[in-house]
Amino acid sequence: MTEKINNNLNRSLSDTDVDRVGLQRQDSILITPPSFAPRMKRRRESDSLNEITALREEMQNMCKTLLAAQEHEFKKNTVILQGIQQTSVSIESSISFLTAQNEELKKKVELLEGKIKQDNLYIITLEDRLEIMQLEGRKANFEIKNVPKKPNETTEDLLNMVFTLSRSVAFTILQSERGGYVLLMGQNTYRTHGKNMDRNVTWYCSKRRWTLCQASKDDKKPAIVEC
Repeated sequence: MTEKINNNLNRSLSDTDVDRVGLQRQDSILITPPSFAPRMKRRRESDSLNEITALREEMQNMCKTLLAAQEHEFKKNTVILQGIQQTSVSIESSISFLTAQNEELKKKVELLEGKIKQDNLYIITLEDRLEIMQLEGRKANFEIKNVPKKPNETTEDLLNMVFTLSRSVAFTILQSERGGYVLLMGQNTYRTHGKNMDRNVTWYCSKRRWTLCQASKDDKKPAIVEC
């Protein structure tokens, strides 16, 4: 068998065989496309990792910046809210104080109004009593009207005028041992205050008034009354 193989190897190809082999090679070249492809350049893995790392760091920095800004705004708003709360508490305290003070003042005003009403009633009562006293006093008064006022007029001048008029109706006033008529009459003889105060003179004495009335009616016998 070895000899057979060697014989085949040693045997040379004829021209016909050479042509046939050449045609087969050409057909195989025309039918079969080339088996090679253009070689693509692959990117290095290290470059991709660097880009991803840089992008991640950039996003982290953006998040940190955003969080820092939000935290700053939050703290700022917290301070503002605390100030507003303190102001609200102060306002509420002021309102409570003013409300209490208003209630206290209201009570005082009510007390004063009640006291004013009582005072008004008391004043009305005093005025009524005074009017009654004046009416009672007028019963014992002698009022001399249309009396001209003298310059530098004194109480003694008024008394002398009263004495003179009393004598004209036979009415005599004597000085008592308890005091002079000048002092006594000085307290009860005066000019009335009013529109005609310079024209009117009032003399007050209930006992003398009755005696003077009797003396005016009876001109025969002088009436003598002690002061």
